[in-house]
Amino acid sequence: MKKLLSLIYFALLSIGVTQAQVFEYTHKGQTLNYEVIGYAHVKTLVNNNVSGDVKIPSIVRFDNKNYWVIAIDNRAFANCKNLKSIDIPRSVLTIGEEAFALCENLQEIKIPLHVEYIARGTFLNCKNLQKVTIPKNVTVIENAAFFGCENLVEINMPNSVSLIEKTAFMKCKKLPEFPISNSLREIREYAFAECENIKQIKFPFSTEYIAANAFSGCTNLQAIQIKKNVVGIGDSAFFKCPNLKDIKIKKGSPFYGEEADNIKNGGTALKNNCKEKSYKEFINDLMDRGETTFFTNSETPIPTDLEKVKKINLNST
Repeated sequence: MKKLLSLIYFALLSIGVTQAQVFEYTHKGQTLNYEVIGYAHVKTLVNNNVSGDVKIPSIVRFDNKNYWVIAIDNRAFANCKNLKSIDIPRSVLTIGEEAFALCENLQEIKIPLHVEYIARGTFLNCKNLQKVTIPKNVTVIENAAFFGCENLVEINMPNSVSLIEKTAFMKCKKLPEFPISNSLREIREYAFAECENIKQIKFPFSTEYIAANAFSGCTNLQAIQIKKNVVGIGDSAFFKCPNLKDIKIKKGSPFYGEEADNIKNGGTALKNNCKEKSYKEFINDLMDRGETTFFTNSETPIPTDLEKVKKINLNST
């Protein structure tokens, strides 16, 4: 769906626009920069000098014509240190990378309904951001989306989120709990590293892969529950979690048994392995559940053993 939105977005760039048309528009006393990107659409451009409470209108007027605001450009409000709140209209479909990075006084954000992913570094180092509402259409939270949001205490996470990428919530030191999505399949490297206030984690049944160092440095983490659908856990996934004492691994999991002792004893944490099941059986089990993309997507972190699996002929004995 993200690719579909991108195609729509770039298609709009080519409709009825022969050269960049950039203009200012004032709404309720606040002037913002816009660029025409289609016959009836615009995006916000860089607005590094805005402050206070900002409301982006859903429709702006330029050259005697109305335009829908459908996008917020990369770094559009980055480093607006005095921006306190921003009201984003429902017409917005995409929010660019680092759009609100380093907005140190931004405290709350509600992301519009039709946004389907939180882009890389969108709220990077928004140190006073406390509450985020993520809409039900979001499926991916990209790298460093909320990195360094050290006062973030509330996230309304929809069940649509299936992937949390690298460092997405790293250093969210006051985050009180692991934000659960019942569709969450992958948690990538350092996604929740140094989230010092998380005390327990109950992974949903949908979770299949927890990458290396995903929860390293969660110093107050005390308990985790891992369901049997988890088939890959990276080295040091729970490294430097000195208070982690209560580890429940569902019977039937490839990590059931001695692997729990490994993490309790301060080892490198639950390592990737397939127990006594053959590689062919292991891969076929996953493919029966529709996991072919788990092996074909080069950006997906794959456990060490699965790298070996890629080199064998699954049709062989």
